Amino acid sequence: MADAGFRLTVEGEKEFKAALQSIDQQIKINKAQIKLLTQEYNLNENGMQTLTTKQSVLQSTYDEQAKKVAALDDKYKAMADTYGQTDKRVATLKVQMLDAATAMAKTEEEIKKNADAMDAYQAAIDEQNSAQAKAAESLKEIDARLKANEAEMKKYAARYEESGKSVEGLRKQNDLLGNSVEEQKKRVTLLNAAMQEAVDKYGEQSQEVAEYREQLANAETSLQGMEKQIRANNDAIEDGADAGVPLADV
Repeated sequence: MADAGFRLTVEGEKEFKAALQSIDQQIKINKAQIKLLTQEYNLNENGMQTLTTKQSVLQSTYDEQAKKVAALDDKYKAMADTYGQTDKRVATLKVQMLDAATAMAKTEEEIKKNADAMDAYQAAIDEQNSAQAKAAESLKEIDARLKANEAEMKKYAARYEESGKSVEGLRKQNDLLGNSVEEQKKRVTLLNAAMQEAVDKYGEQSQEVAEYREQLANAETSLQGMEKQIRANNDAIEDGADAGVPLADV
């Protein structure tokens, strides 16, 4: 990959030096940009976009270095033919060419490392998206069970109120409420985890985090209401409540 298809036609020492100066200037600019991009990535700002831009700049640097190697190689061969391999000027050119080739090899390695980082970053995103999809599916299942419990509680509330066996109804309601409490706790745990992932991915002030925070607050409020209702039912059962005790919707 040493010449990468590049060959510069440089006539005369002045033109040759001007060509190298132009290449070196572009390489210098690229290195400064790479340094900035690396800093941005370390700060976790637009990770994949930063890596993609960095890859483009690295490739540009590699291309410029390939031009430099090719130019030095052409000049070295021409000088060697004219002055011989032992000439000091020829030896200096050879050292320059080897140094440029070494720098190009290092850039090639950086390109490979950055490509691996891009693959790893994308894999992490895919895994996170998969985890979020699973969490969303779990939340749907929990919601379905909570709705089923709520419907069941309403059915028993009506049945036991009509028969005058409200204490028995309260006990059944507490059984169902206990199931709902466990489901709601699972919901709170899932929402907490999802919100933290959203913080890591989008930032504390993002819309995604705000939505999860609202859902979490609602779930915790609902959980507290269920637990409060269980305590109230237990008190009513202990007091020997009759059919006049209301069965609250939760």
